[in-house]
Amino acid sequence: TRFEIIKELKIKENETDRLLIEQDLEVSLFNKHNKKTISYLRLIITKEKQNGEVFYFLSNSKEFTSKEIVEIYKQRWEIEVFFKFI
Repeated sequence: TRFEIIKELKIKENETDRLLIEQDLEVSLFNKHNKKTISYLRLIITKEKQNGEVFYFLSNSKEFTSKEIVEIYKQRWEIEVFFKFI
């Protein structure tokens, strides 16, 4: 997906137990017709501490910190994995 950086946001806490938060960006996305979307989203780019794998988190939240958003995604993923076993 193509995006345009609108603004780089300040990172208050730059790591979780497994991830380093490298960038917190306000971005605008482009649709399949290459037109820029009107609303801005947050794109949080992280890197896993052990193997360097990069993860991208997209959110419309402006009230949570980047660390809180990453932690919310982690909790949601744990729930997704749990439901696969039910």
